[in-house]
Amino acid sequence: PCPHISISSHLLPACLASAGARTGASSSFISSFLEHEHVPSMSPPSEQEVDRLILAIDVGSSKQHPLLSISDGHDDDDKGNVLTVSSVEGCSSSIKMQAVQPNTGKIRIYRNDDESGKEMCILDDVDGSVDMTLAKVRAKYCNSNSSFIVSAVAFSTFVMNLVGVDRDGRPVGNDATLSYACNTPEVARECAAIRGKLTKEALGQMYQRTGAPLHSAYALPQLRVFYDDNPELASNVLASSVHKWTTLASLCLDRWTNGRLRRGRHSSISYSEASWTGMLNFRIGRWDEATKRLLPKECVLALPLPIDFDTAPPTERGIRILEGSGSVYWDRWPELRGDADDADDEGRQDDFCRLFLGIGDGACANAGSKCITLDRIAVSVGTSAAARIILPLPINLLARGGGVSASFDSHPVPSIEIPRGLFCYRIDAHHVLLGGALTDGGSVVEWVRSVFHLQNNEAFDEVMEKIECGYSNQQESGAISNQLTTIPFLSGERSTGYRSGATGILSGITRETTREDIVLSAFEGVILRLSAVLDLLVDARNAFFAKGVTNLPPRIVASGNGLVNNRCWMQMLADCSKMDVIVDGETDEATSRGAAYFATLELRSLNMNAMDPENISASCTSTPNEKTLAKWKAKAEIQEHLIDGVSSTWN
Repeated sequence: PCPHISISSHLLPACLASAGARTGASSSFISSFLEHEHVPSMSPPSEQEVDRLILAIDVGSSKQHPLLSISDGHDDDDKGNVLTVSSVEGCSSSIKMQAVQPNTGKIRIYRNDDESGKEMCILDDVDGSVDMTLAKVRAKYCNSNSSFIVSAVAFSTFVMNLVGVDRDGRPVGNDATLSYACNTPEVARECAAIRGKLTKEALGQMYQRTGAPLHSAYALPQLRVFYDDNPELASNVLASSVHKWTTLASLCLDRWTNGRLRRGRHSSISYSEASWTGMLNFRIGRWDEATKRLLPKECVLALPLPIDFDTAPPTERGIRILEGSGSVYWDRWPELRGDADDADDEGRQDDFCRLFLGIGDGACANAGSKCITLDRIAVSVGTSAAARIILPLPINLLARGGGVSASFDSHPVPSIEIPRGLFCYRIDAHHVLLGGALTDGGSVVEWVRSVFHLQNNEAFDEVMEKIECGYSNQQESGAISNQLTTIPFLSGERSTGYRSGATGILSGITRETTREDIVLSAFEGVILRLSAVLDLLVDARNAFFAKGVTNLPPRIVASGNGLVNNRCWMQMLADCSKMDVIVDGETDEATSRGAAYFATLELRSLNMNAMDPENISASCTSTPNEKTLAKWKAKAEIQEHLIDGVSSTWN
């Protein structure tokens, strides 16, 4: 479902809270950077102003037009305690490549399948993307009265991704890689084998600890198959075998710091990237013990150490630690050296360019869509589709056995019961991401366009005009005019059933069925599955409110070209979900914005729980039509009955 990877680099102005920083005191913030404005400086007017930027690198699954963004903090009475992110014009770059193999989910670390020449295409392309971005910002500042340095590098990555490396930290090969896109029969059979080993109760308890069901998209069954099928690669005795598992973001950082990230006993992985493997106990921030017992000993020894994205010690000083080492990156990217020339021997944190571990793209998309509070549900529809909310849920150090009374926060740790059908991934030490995902979203519409030769926009627009007219009439009458039912599992099912071997279904065809009916049914099928996710999500959200969180009515903030460019589809989502659906005109490339958002929170020592959400700049809003409620309820029941009826044939 995800054959293409787009690597994009973005520069985001950073606001640092340290008193005496050359960019000014903590109360001085960037207000705009769309053309060229700088951070108010405490330096004498004769000195050159220095703008501090954040470089956001997005290794994503389908982006083609990334933006550059900047941090903008407000803490005056009118605007509240708000942190915003906006774009830096003309300083972004993007490289699109085929990096994930369909079905197998293998990551093409090396450009050639036979690994001839050992040319690491993804890592080299990340470097190239950074080169292009820095070249653009250098040109932008060439004739400016101010200069710039990069205060931090933030990573957003597609998740799950795992890469096996040898003792020298070099990727072993394309076969020693795992991703969420795996959908092979071998891994599906391994899932069945694991179910046969565990009781239903044990599987349920594992789900509640890891926040992920047993499924081929996660690491446990994939790792078991890998170690069974590749004994020569799996044995960590040989120098060329898998010594450690790591991620794409950590690979880049290790490369840039001459291997510092993996020195010592453990390599590191962020809580976020670890959680997306489906093997992290998100409640305590450690690998789940029962899950580890299902893995070979060699695999357990090769697992990286889960830590928060901002706590990898070798990255705190950035490439400054390379000074005098002869590293190519010292001369290649001087902007990443930081600004420690005049610092004392110890150096202040803001004197260095911080390098942050990767955060999952879904979490970044929520923050970048301004969905950091429980009243905003982020719904994205691209090739796939997802609905997610961020919950304040700190790691429980007492349950971990850390010898402390509660958590990282000074209040009792709330509990959460994960509804069956949703996932729950840890973002950082204080937050989790609750939601559900469909493997097929916009891909379903693209499929019917291909089947009916509607790739031409004019032909598709003609069909959509008829659909919109028909749906408008349905809104007035409330009648069900389309008797078709679509199950949109073209590439298998994730939320809400996570059933292995699931396939798509089109039911109800008669002699009178038209292509418009089938296209409409495809739209409806995706909306109905998203609505099933949203129902579970809203119930979980309301349960959180029952624990003392202030109740606010939920709204959907939509993103993804497949959805936001189709007003009829947006209206269907509003009608079926019974919630307002809003498109924010300021959140293009939400994933990169989110990576910068998390980095800026850390740079300024801010707690997201204490932040007010950014105001939504609604470019369009769809509100639910009550006349359609009965129709959508009936169609949802029909689809659920159909799934229940045919699911026994999938295995």
